[in-house]
Amino acid sequence: MEPRQLGSDEKTLEIRTNAAYQLIGLLSPEGILIEVNHMALLLVGQEASEVIGKPFWEAYWWSYSVEVQQQLKQAIGSAASGKSVKYKVAIRGKRDTNISIDFSLEPIFDAEGQVKWILPEGRDITAQKNIGELQKSEYQQLQASHNSLKSIIDSTSDLIGAIDSNYCFTLYNQAYQKEIQELFGVGVQQGMNIHQVIINYPEYLEDALALWGSALGGKSFTVTRMYNHPGQDHTYYEYTFNPIFDMEGRVTGAVQVVRNQTEKIKAQQHVKNIQEFVLLAEVIPQKVWSADSEGNNDYVNNRFLEYTGLAFEQMMGSGWEKIVHPEDLPNAAQSWQESMKTGKTYEVEYRIKNRDGGYQWHLGRSIPMLDKEGKIIKWMGTATNIHKRKLLEHEIKEKVQEFEFLVDVIPHIVWKAVPSGEVVFYNKKWFEFTGISPEEGAKGLWKTITHPDDQMRTLKAWQESVETGETYKIEHRMSTSKGIYRWVQSHALPLRDEEGNIVMWFGTATDIHDEKTYLEELVWIQKQLQERNKELTRVNVDLDNFVYTASHDLRTPILNLASLHSLLEEQLEIKTGSLEQTILNMMKQSVNRLENTINDLSEIAKLQKEKENKENLSFQKMYNEVHQDLENMIIKSEAEVSVDFQEKNIFYTPKHLRSILYNLFSNAIKYAAPERKPVITIKTFKQEEKICLTVSDNGLGLDKRQQDKLFQMFIRLHAHVEGTGVGLYMIKRIIENNSGSIKVKSEPNEGTTFTVFF
Repeated sequence: MEPRQLGSDEKTLEIRTNAAYQLIGLLSPEGILIEVNHMALLLVGQEASEVIGKPFWEAYWWSYSVEVQQQLKQAIGSAASGKSVKYKVAIRGKRDTNISIDFSLEPIFDAEGQVKWILPEGRDITAQKNIGELQKSEYQQLQASHNSLKSIIDSTSDLIGAIDSNYCFTLYNQAYQKEIQELFGVGVQQGMNIHQVIINYPEYLEDALALWGSALGGKSFTVTRMYNHPGQDHTYYEYTFNPIFDMEGRVTGAVQVVRNQTEKIKAQQHVKNIQEFVLLAEVIPQKVWSADSEGNNDYVNNRFLEYTGLAFEQMMGSGWEKIVHPEDLPNAAQSWQESMKTGKTYEVEYRIKNRDGGYQWHLGRSIPMLDKEGKIIKWMGTATNIHKRKLLEHEIKEKVQEFEFLVDVIPHIVWKAVPSGEVVFYNKKWFEFTGISPEEGAKGLWKTITHPDDQMRTLKAWQESVETGETYKIEHRMSTSKGIYRWVQSHALPLRDEEGNIVMWFGTATDIHDEKTYLEELVWIQKQLQERNKELTRVNVDLDNFVYTASHDLRTPILNLASLHSLLEEQLEIKTGSLEQTILNMMKQSVNRLENTINDLSEIAKLQKEKENKENLSFQKMYNEVHQDLENMIIKSEAEVSVDFQEKNIFYTPKHLRSILYNLFSNAIKYAAPERKPVITIKTFKQEEKICLTVSDNGLGLDKRQQDKLFQMFIRLHAHVEGTGVGLYMIKRIIENNSGSIKVKSEPNEGTTFTVFF
């Protein structure tokens, strides 16, 4: 149900004219009973003084139960929020009788749309037969109400009219009759049908019938309509419709209350327009201002005030002049005066002082607001900060000058062509190289100085780029001012617009003659290097063969020396500790070292030739084999060994993996610190897609100088340990031959960590 607005007289009228309701009254939004009809008091046998001014839910009618009272309080709360409420409920009647009523609460709104009153209405739906006894009394009351109604509606300033179910007027006040006469040119008479009143305005008739029809259908509502008669301003009316019920609750007619809201709506629209303008002015990033027809400021937004640091009053009138830069004020003031005289848009650039005393460039722009006669009634303007743009323009100007200078000083020919391929610009380098002026070159002379052997392919490549938009890049020969041909590389790219269309070609021509000649020399040098590399490869093979052969040829004399040594020990009776015994021991050690060295040389030679197959190997299995080989050393040194194979397997040559693990593991035991037991950790893991192996110990460690020599052949860094100095060299060769690497991290007397990156 649409909300409606009633005055105090109308509220009384509503109560007195709805005699069909046994319970009808008037409540405040808080639920205090202000007025109640006589019938409601008769139902409970109480006087008005017993219920008026008290909460409605505490009245006798509702004392039937606590639940009924609570239900009423909630319903009053809903009505106070603007909602219409209807429901059936049992109330307490005289002598504790139980009366069922069809009950409703309807909010009554004031002109501002706020709930001012609540209208409670209740119709007995269980004791219809008893109503006849009260008809006479109610008829008299109705007659009195009718007389009161006539007096009220004629005294109110609102327009009031009523019709019956046949759309014929039954009631109207003088104000209503006068307004209808002015609107439609027909005076309202008792019993006149609506069709007769609005017959000359069919465009309004359909809407009027629909509204009255809704009221006759039992609806109460409020609507606003605008009328626009020729020669008149828009007129706005607010219509409030209510149905009229008989004793049985049937709709017998409808009443209409009309208020002329033209001035109110125009005022609201004006306020709304101002509010929208101010809201918009406060949210947009520009500084906004307005001025009257004389050019005096009457508004600036907060952004303007925050920028200048001035108060609102200081910016009114001609206050804007004090913030414009003195050098820009004459032009700004003159342009402002011309705009006020001509009504043309005001647009000027000037500097405005900020709150810190500095000036920044702004674009001031204003347009006039005109009335119906075309006269200026107001100016609306903005001041947009363009300081960055002005600085950028200045910077661009400087950059353009720098670019033009750069184009002329760079050691390249720079050129520009239109989309059709015609060259329209050359820099000074063109003239220096060709001896032809840029203007002559732009006429197509560039084609004539291209070497005859290169002309066809050069022109073809350029034409293909122009047609396809692909990058133009070609090497060709061009004639210099001295008549000598030199190789140049021409390169051009297209500049496109937002739609992808080519708007210009920009290109360069770079002298590459020296580089090209040098490249030819490099090709010759490369051939020489290839020949030299082949020769070195043959030498390397010969050296490998020598090492391999020597290691085998030397084995026989070494074996002979070992046999002779053993024979001497057997044939000579030498006392232990004698000089002879010492010499024989030294001979034996020398023979052993020589044999070990030859064995190592043999292994090195094999590294170059061996092409062993790789397999999927288990780190744990390989470790178990090496651990078994080194078991005596581990037991003797009391070494503590821990392993953590995060990576379980690797695809590698078995012999090579065993050599790597054996050498690193055995070295960790050999080079243990004498004052502590060896602690050795062996791990595998993955790092950057590579399988890694680390062997860490707490042994003697190495300083920086020793680390630099660590992987060299025949280098022994600790003389107290037996060895040939070839082991680490060999495993480094193995790892690198398999595209891996090995690193060492060590501190003296703290230990060493070798990391192999397979």
